[in-house]
Amino acid sequence: MSKRRGKRSAAAGAAVSLVATMLTMAPGAGAQTQPSAAPADEELFNLEHVYNFNPQEHDPRADDQEDEPTAGSDLEFFTHTVPLRDYETGALLNRAGQPMPDQANAEPVMAERDFAVLGSYQRGAYVFDITDPEDPRFVSQVTCRQDRNDVGITKFTDPDSGEERVVLALTKQSGNPCPDAGGVGVTVDAPEELQGFHEGEQWSATGAVAGQSAELVYAGTGCSAASYAPVAGEIQGNIAIVDDRQSRTNEADQCPTYTFFQKVRTAQEAGAVGFVQIPEEGAEPRSNATAIAADIPAIEVYRTDDVLDVRDAVIGGTGVTATIEDGPSESPLRGEGSGGIGVFDITDPYEWSPMYRLRTGFGGVHNFAFHPTADVGYAWNGALPGGINTIPIVDFSDLDDPVVREGPATLGGVHDGELSPDGDRMYAASENNYEIYDNTDPLDPQLISMTPNVGSYAHGVFPSSDGELMVTNNESLVIGGFLVEGSGVCPGEGLAAYDTTNEEAPVGPLGYYTPDVVGPSDERPCTSHFGRFAPDTKIQSIGWYVAGTRVVDWSDPSNPVEVAGAALEDTNTWAAKFHTGPYVYAGDIGRGFDVFRWSGEGPAPWEAR
Repeated sequence: MSKRRGKRSAAAGAAVSLVATMLTMAPGAGAQTQPSAAPADEELFNLEHVYNFNPQEHDPRADDQEDEPTAGSDLEFFTHTVPLRDYETGALLNRAGQPMPDQANAEPVMAERDFAVLGSYQRGAYVFDITDPEDPRFVSQVTCRQDRNDVGITKFTDPDSGEERVVLALTKQSGNPCPDAGGVGVTVDAPEELQGFHEGEQWSATGAVAGQSAELVYAGTGCSAASYAPVAGEIQGNIAIVDDRQSRTNEADQCPTYTFFQKVRTAQEAGAVGFVQIPEEGAEPRSNATAIAADIPAIEVYRTDDVLDVRDAVIGGTGVTATIEDGPSESPLRGEGSGGIGVFDITDPYEWSPMYRLRTGFGGVHNFAFHPTADVGYAWNGALPGGINTIPIVDFSDLDDPVVREGPATLGGVHDGELSPDGDRMYAASENNYEIYDNTDPLDPQLISMTPNVGSYAHGVFPSSDGELMVTNNESLVIGGFLVEGSGVCPGEGLAAYDTTNEEAPVGPLGYYTPDVVGPSDERPCTSHFGRFAPDTKIQSIGWYVAGTRVVDWSDPSNPVEVAGAALEDTNTWAAKFHTGPYVYAGDIGRGFDVFRWSGEGPAPWEAR
């Protein structure tokens, strides 16, 4: 028998902040029928678990399981006609599912299939054939060794052949996208015995890598102006090279805590034209670092014996000249600036191919969305307060030679956005507000309205397909446990609903939703993250980190009702989304790719009737 759980809600007139509301509000009219769960409690509510695939087991990236990069991030879907294959062997199949004779000369049997694509940190994307959701099949791994790898998918029509091409975009916040195909770093030009390229990661929102060539000057930790005082006469017009935490030349020059902004700004003010940092022993360059805004490029190189030899030579008085530049490339590198997308052709996802890597600049790419009908894409840079406040727009009119354009200025950096099914409306979550744009000209969005956020940090905005409802979410940076691991408190900040029948003046918040998961979390965060409305319904899916997958009915926005939920062992859900049928698909930091099936009474509420 199915159950429907009324959630804690608050009327629009509540005169308290969203944070306080989420932590203190009493149950509303549809009070919960079960006791609250504790974080990490396993639960299946009106859902059954069908399938799991963990990229950490498929492609281990660390010696210690605890150090493994995030298994899963975002996920998206596409449907396309492809050759029937045995995905384990690659053999072409006939319609009966049997290998065809004479594989080398066999004519592929084409069939329409449904696919899910999961992003995975440092691994790229994982493609699954979900035509039969009861028996998903792993198809391929699209390799791209970068953090995030949030997923964007669209189809382009080739103007010459008329054939459709399925295109995948994987996001990178800073540095060159997919650096395994050619990264960014420092080339030592002289002396000869130290020559070589040293790969690294560029900190986001720092100056363009443009072949800056100069002498390396050691500045201790570069933590403050005091670090540069001993080399004040040398640093002007040269490149600073520093250690992360402890100077090699001055015991007193320590930098136990710092901001990336602090380090780069200090080097810039000292007169440096570039900044190179060596991470502490055992650490790797941070690919998600942001210096907010700086005019000089900042590169954190990998700590290798060769890099340490370069540093020690500089300290010893050897004149070392170097150039900050892009490294050798296996995939074309286009665009300028730091951050961007790796672009792949997955028309046949079993035989995918890299197309190019596109640098977008403007703060990099936190999340990316293709326009549903036009040859255009939008980069949400996720800039923190004080960062670059714009929405970069990618013009794919020439798919093989895209152009990055500066889009509309925003009040705050846009963390994430959504487009209406026809693309005529664009919704953006921008630090402390939510914006609705008239997007009938996809290259020139026009602001319709701006709704102030009620909460700590505007993370996402989820419109219903009819445009009548907008649900927003805060990412609880403090109480969610992002700033200090293990400090999260459930349920964190949640979802708020607005009536957008009049787009120029959205009404709300009409009501709030948080799951009935209460108490301190472990090292996993606890707050809402990514989800989506099912088409032609008021049913929304949402990932809630340690609280797992949640499905919410917003038919009455003042009293949202949870209709399904799932939290399993090691759950840390990044995104939960619908595709077709009574299934929910989850991208999970700890578990990878999960498929759930509705097990409640009657048809699944998100199947439009």
